[in-house]
Parts: sequence; structure tokens; C-alpha cells
Amino acid sequence: MKPAISPSTSAGCSKARSLRAPLWVGLGERDVSVSKRAVERLAARAPKGELHRYPYDHFGAFIGDGPQRVAADQVEFLSRQGLLAG
Repeated sequence: MKPAISPSTSAGCSKARSLRAPLWVGLGERDVSVSKRAVERLAARAPKGELHRYPYDHFGAFIGDGPQRVAADQVEFLSRQGLLAG
């Protein structure tokens, strides 16, 4: 399944401006497989974009404290946006 918006293309970042839904964006600061600049640009261009930075590589969100830390931030984001019952 192809993502609707990809930070790896300029077209993807341009499309971000048209998003009306809140957008949670996670960035692993040590990730070498994706452009940090492109991810930052995606979050900045989305009207309701919110960038969260983590001291991980590409897979760090899936090991150690990563899953709990990222999930807690996502739950907080969804709650703040009124998108999570609770």
C-alpha cells in the first residue's frame, strides 16, 4: 500500500499543504534512510502538522523504550486533537 503523502518527494510535500486533518510526524534523528529535511518540511507544510523527534535510527521506534515512548506521544496527540475517546 502506497502512502498518500511521502516526504521523499517534492510532490508529497506540496500535497501536505492541502491536508485538513491533524498530521503526526515522527522523525528518528539517527535515521539515514530518509531525509530529515524532507520530513521536517512535510510537518511544517501541513497546516496541522506536528513533528516529534526521537533519538533513534529507522527501527529504534520498534525496540527498547521506543514503542512505549512513540505510542505515548501518539496517544497524547490524538487525545489533544479530540480524536481519541477517553
